[in-house]
Amino acid sequence: MPAQTPSGNLIPDIAYESGLPGDCLSTFISRFVTAAKEDPFSTWLILPTERLVSEVKQRLMADTIPFLSSRICTPEGFCAIQLEEHRTTERIIPENESKMLLSQILEDNAGDLRFFVRRGHVSTGTVRDLRELMKVIRLRKIVFPECLLELESEKSRQLDAIITEYTRHLRETDLYDSHTLLEWTIDHLNRSGESGLGTVVMYGFHDLQTLEQDLVDTIAEHAGKSFVFVPEGIDQNVFRGRPRSGKQPGFDPASLRSRITGLFSETDALDAGDFFHTRTFSSRYAEISGIASEICRLNREGMPLSDIAVVFYDLRDNRALIEEIFGDYGIAWNCRIGPPLSASPLIQFLTNLVDLSPGGYTRETMIRIIGSPYFRRGNVPGSTSSLDASEVDLVSRYARIDGPHPSWSRQLEWLRTELADPNKAKNFPGISVHTVDRVREGIRILQNDLDAISHGTSLQSHIRAFREFLTSWDLPQIFFAPDAALKEREIQIYEKFCKLLTALEHASWHPDNAPVDGKKFARMITSLAEDPDESGLEDADGVTVLGLWESQHMNYPVVFIGGLVEGVVPRLTTRLPFMNTLENARMGTRSLSEILREEQYYFIASLLSAQKAVYLSAPLADGEKTLLTSAFFERVRMRSGDLPWPEIPVDICSASLRCSAINAGTAIQDGRICEARGTIPSSHPISDLAERINMERYHRTGSCDSSYDGILSGDETIQEALAGRYGPDHVYSPTSLETYANCPFAYFLGRVINLKELPEVESNLSASDRGTAIHDILSAFYRQWRSAGHNKVSLASLNDATEMILKIASEELAQYSFQSPLWDATRILMLGDNHTGPGYFERFLIHEAGEENSPLIPSRFEFSFGMEAGESDDPSSVPEPVELVSQDGGQKMFIRGRIDRVDLTPDGQFVIYDYKSGLQHPKAKEIEAGTALQLPLYLLAFEKISGNHGVGGGYYKIRREIARSLVLADPVAKDLMISRVRPSADFAGTIRHSRDCAFAYIEGIRNGRFPLPAEEECPNTYCEFRQICRFDPYRVFQSGEET
Repeated sequence: MPAQTPSGNLIPDIAYESGLPGDCLSTFISRFVTAAKEDPFSTWLILPTERLVSEVKQRLMADTIPFLSSRICTPEGFCAIQLEEHRTTERIIPENESKMLLSQILEDNAGDLRFFVRRGHVSTGTVRDLRELMKVIRLRKIVFPECLLELESEKSRQLDAIITEYTRHLRETDLYDSHTLLEWTIDHLNRSGESGLGTVVMYGFHDLQTLEQDLVDTIAEHAGKSFVFVPEGIDQNVFRGRPRSGKQPGFDPASLRSRITGLFSETDALDAGDFFHTRTFSSRYAEISGIASEICRLNREGMPLSDIAVVFYDLRDNRALIEEIFGDYGIAWNCRIGPPLSASPLIQFLTNLVDLSPGGYTRETMIRIIGSPYFRRGNVPGSTSSLDASEVDLVSRYARIDGPHPSWSRQLEWLRTELADPNKAKNFPGISVHTVDRVREGIRILQNDLDAISHGTSLQSHIRAFREFLTSWDLPQIFFAPDAALKEREIQIYEKFCKLLTALEHASWHPDNAPVDGKKFARMITSLAEDPDESGLEDADGVTVLGLWESQHMNYPVVFIGGLVEGVVPRLTTRLPFMNTLENARMGTRSLSEILREEQYYFIASLLSAQKAVYLSAPLADGEKTLLTSAFFERVRMRSGDLPWPEIPVDICSASLRCSAINAGTAIQDGRICEARGTIPSSHPISDLAERINMERYHRTGSCDSSYDGILSGDETIQEALAGRYGPDHVYSPTSLETYANCPFAYFLGRVINLKELPEVESNLSASDRGTAIHDILSAFYRQWRSAGHNKVSLASLNDATEMILKIASEELAQYSFQSPLWDATRILMLGDNHTGPGYFERFLIHEAGEENSPLIPSRFEFSFGMEAGESDDPSSVPEPVELVSQDGGQKMFIRGRIDRVDLTPDGQFVIYDYKSGLQHPKAKEIEAGTALQLPLYLLAFEKISGNHGVGGGYYKIRREIARSLVLADPVAKDLMISRVRPSADFAGTIRHSRDCAFAYIEGIRNGRFPLPAEEECPNTYCEFRQICRFDPYRVFQSGEET
């Protein structure tokens, strides 16, 4: 025990020493070892960081010096050990449970805490900010809210209520968080007659917060003997240790290390030799790649990786990039700061499972879960059905499952009904009724089992149901990991998650059987996943990666300090969460100058952790955002000169697979083939690269003349297959031939090898569905109108016609199951209402009535030929295709199609129309060029079927603005139409030319010619293959051909 005064007060026996950060550490370790030999249980070595604690323990173990591991710790560790060794029912609440408790308090008192709870929801950001504010209030021992005086408000009253209720919960359940634990330890030491503290060695603490300083002082007061090391340096503004009572500095002011402590106070040049190296990089990725390259160079020259440290202020933000790039370079490394568990795909899978039911079973999340490698393979429990992600994806797209809370059962039943109709089933290629039944059964079982998790009434029942679900479904499927290391790491991650789940199940702060709904349980599981992932962090022989704060007092020959950009280093912010500037001032929180002083200290301490050299770097951009170099970075440049990093030999880049590939590509592009061979990764054979180069540089330039450009005519096997498939009896549609006319390559992808774009999940009618609905409504209207004894729509019959068409349209649109504002707006556009006026169909009838005096009578609707007739097809449709013969009679082709509408005159002349619900339709010049074949071939086909004479073909645009235009017209058509008609220059010649073009396209198909268009601009505006197309607008100039 320390000596006492006559009044009984303790007289602390404290020996203070000072020196540069990192100095005298071995001396203080020796004092601890000497004292521990005499009394190992009462001797303590207390250090500022866990990194330094680990370093000291490794040193002692390397020297085979025995010690009690628990007696070397941080102040927080000291408090935890004191509680563990002297507690009865007290327990430390983990950080994630502390967040949950705080969230619980906010939810339970939502009505009284309107500043912090909006619409009954507590955000994770609010909880995080509240914890930060509570931490500052406790560590600085602020009397809140009384310190605000006249600035007290409803906000501060609610904050005080939150803090009071949180503290009461901890007290009543004997729980302590990381901050109240300090208060307990101080109180415990002061209350204990015998503290059990012998010799206490405290090293390297700088500018502690009020409560932390109270703890250190209390430990020193109750220790038998205390040795305290205080960091010191030239800059007295930065180094404000305890007074030295006139003693000389504990360091050589002339040494480089000492001069570095005056980095911000002195202005003369700092003769550092080659100690400092500075460099900027174009991006964060380039910066860490540059660090990795220099590490490889140093390692090649003989420096062990364990002699190198990499320091970042915001290590969590850069950790993923470090892991990626160091892995690419094959650099072993270690780090005490792990990513959150939620960064693991395995934990994301588990949290998504819990959130599926309360989240509404959104389509995207369901596909993600079922497609996960951790999901069950084979049949679902209790069924012969299985769930395949690609199958569920396709079926759910066809079923129009969309939105935040879709009804899977209703939409799948709708799809099954559609598939049961042979005429509608063709709209859903790739699936069958059996496919839908399989998906529906699997989804039903999955949803029922997941509902059991969210339908629990208490925390314990939710956890129990979650475990039962994982057991029943045999999840997660970890054992299919691609390698043993990943498998072991995922097992560790899952074991930690299970331990956290068990701890949550028995949390004393949460009463048994207290109500917890599914959404709240999902939030709790998400909060659990914020714990750090500590698997696979250590590789003692690798590079040490650490944060700026934990680098103090460490010792490495070479240190890299990266990310030195303004706003990060220094990070100057005085504003506390929920507080304004005046409230900050009343609370007595740190000023801007105090924060700057602290940032300067940790930067200097990090520089001093390097013994031979320190490399400073800064990225100049983060994506599109321009970054400025830190003032600290520029200060080093100004004081030490701008000594660049050493040049990296080219062969160093071979350590990186990515750099090797880039350098090889650059060398090949410049024609340095021999040089490239030395940098090509082993995963890319030279023969493969040569083939790729030839493909791009030779075959895909100039005229299309090789298989790489879709010219397959040189392959006899392919030609035979095409000749058999597209033989003399093959039936073509004009639309398919138009596809070939515009882009033979698109024809090859869509018609020959049958590639299909996945259907979009629509919250409204797709363009195709909108067209189908309009076609069906108009054909149904005219058939009913004619069966009712009418011919044409006139002004006199307009009201009756409008009533009929709106009834038909309402019934047709009612078949669609969309539920979205966009769908509501579409219905209004089509049907009209009192606010927007007439809809599409009423406007269509008004336009029709304008032609009531024309001899042309609408007579055929959805007239099909060469196709199986559907319910909406014209009763006079014919199943046989139409044979068309060339001018010389030497060629023939069969075509099929569906004509939207045929208007006939009593003497047998006719006009055909193609309804268009989109913005664009082919123009006359495209028909004349032979790329728009539908109208000319339909005219020829109907002439042959009916024996009538075609005089025109046009497009009928059905949108908000109704428009009818004959783009192909015989001069006779002028006399048959009321509206203005512009006759074609050569009506019959244009039709013959279209027929000849069709024969030419068929010949190209049979001969295997499927090149990309030789055009300056791709003619396919809405091509479904745009993501895999290699159209080159400059190719036409290379070929020398006319477009």
